[in-house]
Amino acid sequence: MNQSIRRRILPVLEQHLNLPEMTLLIGPRQVGKTTLIRMLFRGLEAKGLRTVFFNLDVEEDMRWFDSQRLLLDRLEFLVGKTTQKVYVAIDEIQRKKDAGRFMKGLYDMGLPYKFILSGSGSLELKEQIAESMMGRKREFFIAPVSFAEFVDYRTDYAYSDRLASYGQMEPQRLSGHLTEYLNYGGYPRVIVSEGQEEKRQVMREIYTSYVDRDISGLLRLSRPDAFRQMLALLASQSGQLLNMTTLSGQVGISTPTLKNYLYYAEKTFSITLVQPYFRNLQKEITKAPTPYFVDLGLRNLVLNKWGTLTEPGDFGFVFQNLVYHMLCARYPGTPVKSWRTVDRSEVDFVVADESRGDIFPVEVKYGSLRRPEVTRSLRSFIEKYQPKEAWVVNMTLDHVEQIGQTAVRFVPLYALL
Repeated sequence: MNQSIRRRILPVLEQHLNLPEMTLLIGPRQVGKTTLIRMLFRGLEAKGLRTVFFNLDVEEDMRWFDSQRLLLDRLEFLVGKTTQKVYVAIDEIQRKKDAGRFMKGLYDMGLPYKFILSGSGSLELKEQIAESMMGRKREFFIAPVSFAEFVDYRTDYAYSDRLASYGQMEPQRLSGHLTEYLNYGGYPRVIVSEGQEEKRQVMREIYTSYVDRDISGLLRLSRPDAFRQMLALLASQSGQLLNMTTLSGQVGISTPTLKNYLYYAEKTFSITLVQPYFRNLQKEITKAPTPYFVDLGLRNLVLNKWGTLTEPGDFGFVFQNLVYHMLCARYPGTPVKSWRTVDRSEVDFVVADESRGDIFPVEVKYGSLRRPEVTRSLRSFIEKYQPKEAWVVNMTLDHVEQIGQTAVRFVPLYALL
């Protein structure tokens, strides 16, 4: 399989190239931000448009960023004096000190340069750059390759316009794709690597680079070993409520330090803390978030279960983690939360668009359901909130059950592709 992995966000980025504001790509290391920029530039160059690419990991490029004047002189040398739009990419922008102020000044000069910026998920990028350029940029989060993109790649793009039909007609093949994805995750280099050992080596390199550069280097954590242990414990508890006191004791750090580490882990895009949904403060658990991993391969690596998920019991939480990402992709900008009550009723996810007063609960069941079954917890949520819809995501069952005013939809995985 020689072709590159097609990313669904590429057409969105292409459209944004027509707008004057800066295009800012953020996300974890090694998810393909640089590759996306190269793809964008190939399209621009095919139209005869001018492009310039800087990589601030390269000293030769970095030297032009000592001052705005020096950079502008370099651009004029490369493209000449022009009033035509020139597309300028700056990769690893977080390497530039005070990058936000630097880029804000360039943007405000009203020059004929369209800037495309990218960088890994360091706090320097997320907070100093992004907030400094308020109103002058649009952020695009570049996630690991999604399961839909992975299936599309594995089937040589033969079913790009009908992936759901492919999944419905080929359940065994879809199950095979799912097993591979749940084991190895969505980092592009891992996906295109051949064999389990090569994949493992690439994943270890990504993880080591993340801990050594983003965590130990940029963030200067005093105990990177404790950070690694925290990630491993979070991986073992993925999909369960986070108990700060218990976790801090297990890691051997104070609760305030643990909260800082969690903050770092989320800001550098290794985990997501799913917040609880609540209306009744007395009866619903309101404080404890639920951790999920941004990439399933990373979760398995830190848990020492890399490529070894084989039994049905291994897949429950990691499948739940996958469905969380699929819901976020399906409903961009809409909060996806969890729901727990003090009497132990729980629903995996609540898609909550409160601005429209629209919510629906989602339960996740790994496996092929033979008949529709609605759990007590889901019934409890339906009785309390009376949503128009409720979902039970599973492998194969496609069915609708009516409970009062609520349509309970049993949604097969292929329908989310």
